[in-house]
Amino acid sequence: MNDFSQQPPSPNWATPPPPPPRKTRKQKALIAAAVTFGALLAIGVIGAIADDGDEDDGKTADRVAAPKTTAPEPSQTPTPDATPTTPEPATEDATPSERPTPEATRENTEEDKEEEKTALLPDFVGKQLQAAQDAAQEAGFYNLTSHDVTGENRFQVYDRNWHICSQTPDPGAHAPDVQVDFGVVKNNETCP
Repeated sequence: MNDFSQQPPSPNWATPPPPPPRKTRKQKALIAAAVTFGALLAIGVIGAIADDGDEDDGKTADRVAAPKTTAPEPSQTPTPDATPTTPEPATEDATPSERPTPEATRENTEEDKEEEKTALLPDFVGKQLQAAQDAAQEAGFYNLTSHDVTGENRFQVYDRNWHICSQTPDPGAHAPDVQVDFGVVKNNETCP
């Protein structure tokens, strides 16, 4: 007989290869999320490309419209022997007394800038930290921080459990981007 028939089969032939590992629910969810994100991103890019070529949303007609002109009055009609006069450019429904002067326009913009530069910071001493932070943000101050004034350097994890002992800067008009620092202690403690 054959020598091959008496030999045991090789291990590669005897057992099939193990199946690939199954994907967990978490892996399937991540793959689905990635595919969805990719599809939405592709739709957004295609939409942006389509919008680049078609920018006429009614706004360009306003920018390109020819300026209003008025017909010259009979007294301004040029005569052959007189030098022609050009009518003043027409403004949209404004008489000369209603037109803003350059000085008035400049003053208004400077006043607007002054108003934008400062905001009124209230006095928050004695108030709950969370309520003070909310009120400071309503007043326009978003650069907020707090620290434990007892010197123990405890973190204010739950802001409702703390009240304010001091604030820097003092109440008054300040630039909205100034850092407001609240010195706090726990609600059941007294300020040092």
